[in-house]
Amino acid sequence: MRVFALTFFSLAMVSAAQSSDPRQLLQQAKQLLQQPGKAREAMPLLQQANEQWQAVSSAEPAYAESLDLYVQVLRSSHDISSTAWQAEAQPLAERAVQILDAHPDTPREMLALALEIQADTLGRSSLGASAWQRASAIRGERISSMQFNAADVLKSDAMTPLRIGNGVSPPALASKVEPQYTEVARLSKVQGSVVLGIVIGTDGIPRSIKLVRGCGYGLDEKAAETVSHWRFRPGVKDGNPVAVMAQIEVNFRLL
Repeated sequence: MRVFALTFFSLAMVSAAQSSDPRQLLQQAKQLLQQPGKAREAMPLLQQANEQWQAVSSAEPAYAESLDLYVQVLRSSHDISSTAWQAEAQPLAERAVQILDAHPDTPREMLALALEIQADTLGRSSLGASAWQRASAIRGERISSMQFNAADVLKSDAMTPLRIGNGVSPPALASKVEPQYTEVARLSKVQGSVVLGIVIGTDGIPRSIKLVRGCGYGLDEKAAETVSHWRFRPGVKDGNPVAVMAQIEVNFRLL
């Protein structure tokens, strides 16, 4: 009875996939992926959606999203080696970037993710380096545009911030919150460190947050948002608090 039920469910899924619009299939897959342990059930839906879009030579952004989502789900599978994943994923990731590059109104975050996925299929430090650099530039622009804590900047911090050393003592962390993972990073099992350049004001509040080195998949923005809520005891020179430049590393590790 249990085997029959599972078989019937699988046939129902295939039947639905064959008769549904690819956009509906994509949405069904995304809903499944919001539930723990449902990645395997999402894969045939994404495959069918991609096949339908490919059959009509579609170039709509939703097709690119579906391609990238399939690549991420495939990456999270325990049944495929990294070499096999790269071989299957490379043409799909490349097609996704081509589609999004052809649409000038593509959301920048969406393009950055597609470039990061492409870079990982090629190798971030080898053939995928240029894609990774493009993605990092977009992430950096997004962080710079967020203007964390800019509204309450102190007049005493209006002058050029100082570098630590030569009589300038470093700030000390007073309180912090932990960063949160993005769903795309968790799905792709991305781990790493984000390095941010910041200015810590005389009030101990971090401002002018810039991306120095990221790990992509939305974690760069999460790191910047998190650090904006940290508070410090300010740097000191000649016994007085001063605004200083500093670098902060935020680590992301899957448990």
